[in-house]
Amino acid sequence: MPAFFVLFVRFGIIKTSYVTARRRYIYAASYIICAIVTPDGGPLADTALFVPIAVLLEVAVFLGRRSEKRHVAQPLLATTEKEVHGKCRWCGNLVTKADVFCPTCGKSRI
Repeated sequence: MPAFFVLFVRFGIIKTSYVTARRRYIYAASYIICAIVTPDGGPLADTALFVPIAVLLEVAVFLGRRSEKRHVAQPLLATTEKEVHGKCRWCGNLVTKADVFCPTCGKSRI
């Protein structure tokens, strides 16, 4: 789960702020899925399966945050060497004249 989440964050499919803002709902949905998946209908088995999934979700959010910070910091370091054109109107990142698309959000600067 952490590996897929970090890949989704790197490709810009999901942001960690989305997951942290809706953490309660994600926990509730994952507990319901655990209750459906477990063959035993008892709450002890559901909780025993839910706890590792919740821990893996927190590890995924932690690693995703680190990946987001590292991914955002790299284009800013590269723009200090080049001539800066301006800011992206979508995300506010610095964009050089050579960049047609914003290095952070991937949208056109025009």
